[in-house]
Parts: sequence; structure tokens; C-alpha cells
Amino acid sequence: MKERMDVEFTARMKSTTASQYQELIDHYDLCRARLIDLLSEAESLRHENAELRLANAELLKLLSSQASFHNLLLSSSYPTEAIVKKSFFFFPRKF
Repeated sequence: MKERMDVEFTARMKSTTASQYQELIDHYDLCRARLIDLLSEAESLRHENAELRLANAELLKLLSSQASFHNLLLSSSYPTEAIVKKSFFFFPRKF
């Protein structure tokens, strides 16, 4: 009778252990699939970030060149827009 109980106990333990082991495998597979998805998403974000940095650098270059041109116009002896507009009134118009 004791032997029979030991055999049944051992069979239940093996069954429980196999079930728990299968749960661990399933959980591992799920975590691994999620990790692969996250790695792919991280790579996409890195690529997008690099593209945004390039675009930002180009915009900064454009803005600084426009600001430099504007400052040059303000600080140089070039006529201002108002002076240019007034000077058109002094020139004879040809129709």
C-alpha cells in the first residue's frame, strides 16, 4: 500500500513538474517574442532619431545662414527696404 502511494505521489509530482516546466517554456517563448519586437522597435526609433538629427542640423544651418544674411543687411551700407521704396519715387517712370 505504501509503495502504491509512493508511485502515485511520484506520478503526480512528475505531472506537476512537467506542467510547470511547460508553463515556463511558454512564458519564455512569450518573453522572447516580446523582446524581439522591442528590439525591432528600438532600431526603428534609432533610425528615425538619426534622420531627425540630420533634418534638425539642416534647419539650424538654414536658419543661421538666413540670420547671418539678415544681420549683414542690417549692419552693412546696403540701403534699407524703406530707402529703396522711397527712391523709386524719384526715378522717372517709363510707361
